[in-house]
Amino acid sequence: PLAAMAAELLAEDVAFVAAQVAEAWKMLLLHSGGAEASTVALPLRAAWHEQMRRHWAESTFTSVLPVSAVAIGMKQESWFAHTKAAAELRQSKEYQQSIPHAIEDLSVSLAPDVRTIVFDQRYKEDMGPGNGTYVRGKPVQALGTKGKKPRGLHVFVLVHGFQGQAFDMRLIKNNISLLYPRSVCLCSASNERDTEVDIEKMAANLADEVKDFIKDYCPGPPEPRLGRLSFVAHSIGGLVVRAALPLLEDFHDKLFTFVSFSTPHLGYLYASNMLFRTGLWLVKKLKKSRCLEQLCLTDVQAAEDSFLSRLSRMSGLQHFQQVALVSSCQDQYAPYESAR
Repeated sequence: PLAAMAAELLAEDVAFVAAQVAEAWKMLLLHSGGAEASTVALPLRAAWHEQMRRHWAESTFTSVLPVSAVAIGMKQESWFAHTKAAAELRQSKEYQQSIPHAIEDLSVSLAPDVRTIVFDQRYKEDMGPGNGTYVRGKPVQALGTKGKKPRGLHVFVLVHGFQGQAFDMRLIKNNISLLYPRSVCLCSASNERDTEVDIEKMAANLADEVKDFIKDYCPGPPEPRLGRLSFVAHSIGGLVVRAALPLLEDFHDKLFTFVSFSTPHLGYLYASNMLFRTGLWLVKKLKKSRCLEQLCLTDVQAAEDSFLSRLSRMSGLQHFQQVALVSSCQDQYAPYESAR
């Protein structure tokens, strides 16, 4: 009982001191010579960003390959190698003893044995043959950009996946808003009611929604005007965005970043999970889903005339300065070799 009472008193004292420190810090920021919030926030953000780069470097394997080395089809040996490398790293003594996040980030910190391991594989056109060797511990570098930063608002369009809704993208939106407070986010809701229809129809809906949003929030010149246009998409949302790009031709010079999470860019032709394939076949037959037919390349008789085949020949992605395709070998819905 005495030890419990002492622990309780100690906890109260710590909480009291923490509250006082927080209040003092708040007063310092408010009365630091009349400095603007951005003047104080920018150095803090830069320090935090560098800390995060170095922290994630411990869990990131990086390699650079020529474009000609892009994996196609059933090339599964790469994700087998990734799974083995991730397991060995998690079990290593060095990784088990790695320094955790600072106290403000403990809520998102995971134990070493379940921590995310990232394989950062980049492709460059202006390089010779590469062996694809991974290097761990190198601080994560931002993808290169071309030209000067344009004036105007940076608009992020977040697109949900199959049978999803705009609310699914709220966490990504919140993080983007924190990192880039001067940006504007659109969580697409134009296809919430039905994601079973033709992907090209959903693309037309998205294109109209983006145009209306830009017209409302970036009516410039003079200000505010559109500076950059980026897309973050999940699942079939990535295909919807790609199909919408030809309809957004007026903004091709503004396209900046395209990120897809578990988007089956090559469809489900090579899906190896038999349970998933069976469920996919049942849903496709029972719901008469045009979208799933397109993903399975069964929307037409000849595969070369299918939607995904035509989409691969459409223009769009080449206009982005940065393209990132995020996948996981543990994903049971979007085949790894299709999403990367």
